[in-house]
Amino acid sequence: MNILVLFTGGTIACSRSDGALSPDADNSYALLQRFDSADVRFTTASPYFVLSENLGTAHLRRLYDCLTGYDLSCFDGVIIAHGTDTLAYTAAYLSLRLGLCDTPVVLVSAAYPLSDSRTNGFDNMRGAIDFIASRQGKGVFVSYKNDGEPVRIHRGTMVLPHAPYDDSVRNFSWSVSLRPTLTYEFSEHLSAELSLDFLSVGYIVDKEYRDADRPGHYHMVDGEKVQDVLTTSTMYAGLNTLMETLRWESPMLRLGFNWTF
Repeated sequence: MNILVLFTGGTIACSRSDGALSPDADNSYALLQRFDSADVRFTTASPYFVLSENLGTAHLRRLYDCLTGYDLSCFDGVIIAHGTDTLAYTAAYLSLRLGLCDTPVVLVSAAYPLSDSRTNGFDNMRGAIDFIASRQGKGVFVSYKNDGEPVRIHRGTMVLPHAPYDDSVRNFSWSVSLRPTLTYEFSEHLSAELSLDFLSVGYIVDKEYRDADRPGHYHMVDGEKVQDVLTTSTMYAGLNTLMETLRWESPMLRLGFNWTF
C-alpha cells in the first residue's frame, strides 16, 4: 500500500521545550516509525511547517498545490498531518477543491504532542491508515479519536469547528423542534410565557471503522482483510424541556428571566 504523507506542523509534530510547544520537523517522522512495515510505503513532503492557528489562505493554496503536484492515482491514499485548531477549515477547503477524488485524503491531528502519554496522534494515524486500506471512501476525511471514544472517520465538509476549550471533533447534525408557547399578560409591562419543546427530532450520522484484526470485524477481498464499517445513524425524538419566561418591558428597557425544567 502506497501512502503520500504531507507534514504541515501542528501539535502532532510539536516538541515541548521549557513548557512551550514548537513545531519540530524531526518529530514528525516519529509518526511514521510507529507504522513502518513492509505492507505500507510512505512518500513524504512538507509544503510548510507552522502551528495551525497561524494558517492563512496562502498556506491553504500552497497545500493544495503541493498535493495536486503529485499523480494521486499512484497512491492508495493521502494523509495530511495537521494542527487541531483549524482542522475543520482545511478539511472543508480541500473538500471543496478536490471534490470526491478517487484517492482518499485523510487529515489527522493530535490533542497532545506525540511524546505525551495522553496523545491521540497515533490512534488518529492508525485510523487513517486503516480507512485507506478499507477502500471505503472517496474525497476528503478527518480521522480523530475523542477522549473516551473510538477513532471515527468524518467527512471533511461535515466537521464542525472546535468548541471553546474542547479538543473534540464533531460532525454536523440537524434538529427540528415544535415549540408551542402560551403567553399571559399581567399588565401593560409585565407578561409571562410558558413554552414546551413538544417534539424534537434530530439526525446524527457517524462512522466507526473497527479493528480489522478482531474476528467478525472484517471480510476478505482478494485474500486480504478489509474492515467492516459500522455506521451509527441516530434518529431521536421526544419531549425535551419545559421553559418559563417572565418578561418586563418598557419603552426604554426590556428584562427577561428564563428557567427550564
